[in-house]
Order: sequence, then structure tokens, then C-alpha cells
Amino acid sequence: MRNYFFITILLLSISACSHVISRVNLERADKLISAAQVMKEPNRYKGKVIILGGEIIKVVNKKDGTYLEILQKKLDSLGRPAQSDETLGRFIVFHEAYLDQAIFAKGRLLTVAGEVMGQKKQPMGEIEYNYLIIKGLELHLTDRRQGPAVRFGIGIGGTF
Repeated sequence: MRNYFFITILLLSISACSHVISRVNLERADKLISAAQVMKEPNRYKGKVIILGGEIIKVVNKKDGTYLEILQKKLDSLGRPAQSDETLGRFIVFHEAYLDQAIFAKGRLLTVAGEVMGQKKQPMGEIEYNYLIIKGLELHLTDRRQGPAVRFGIGIGGTF
């Protein structure tokens, strides 16, 4: 009986530590392309599937789909964007369906598996900015984490 308990706990722990992007898209993604490479030369990687993430800056819904402006952030081992000020710049995710701005809101963290479509120069304030454009294949929202990511509880109200 005790062995079943430990096996169950082990299986639950392993499943709780899986990547936020599905296995199918993880396998499709080119792991040899770094975020720095694709952010620097987007046109070189057109058609490649990559995984990037960051903080949502702006959401614009149009007839053809939704455009999300993202401030790039480094991803952790599970594919969640880091909460830091380090960034390689901004990129735009195009998603063919409507995404509600109340859910995909400014400040939310997002991981995307998507196809590189190239770059587009657009105004950002008073300057022209070269945005990497990605066609989103899979989007995963993550809430900002407060404190440790893992918590253990015993009984009612007892948490470590």
C-alpha cells in the first residue's frame, strides 16, 4: 500500500513538471535556433517553428485575427517566461482567431509556439521598429508567480 502511495505521488510530480507547450509543437520547433538569432534576423528563419515568450504589451483585434505585441523574456525549463527586466526586444504574434482582450490582457505572460513569418517595420512611439512576426500555432498564458512555484499541504490549512 505504501509503495502505491509513493508511486502515485511520483507520477503526479512528474506530470506537474511538464512543458507548457504540447509535445507535438515541441517536436516541431527547431531547437537549434536561439531567441537571439531569430530576433536579430527574422527573415533568415521564415517558415521555421520556434518557441518564444514574454509579457503582453498590446492586443489588437482585426477582421483577419488578433495581433499581440510581446516584450520578449527568457523562458524557464518548463517554457514559462521569466519575471525579469532582461529582454531581446519586442515581437508580434498573429493568431487567426479572435482573442478576448480581457483574458489576453496587458501584463500577462505568454508562451507561443509559432511559425516565423519574417519582420515588419511599424511605428513604436516616434520611432520605426523592426518587429519579428510569428504566426501563433499554440498560445499558453501564465499568471505572474508570487513566491515559490511548488507548495505542499498537509491536512486542512497547513501549507509549506
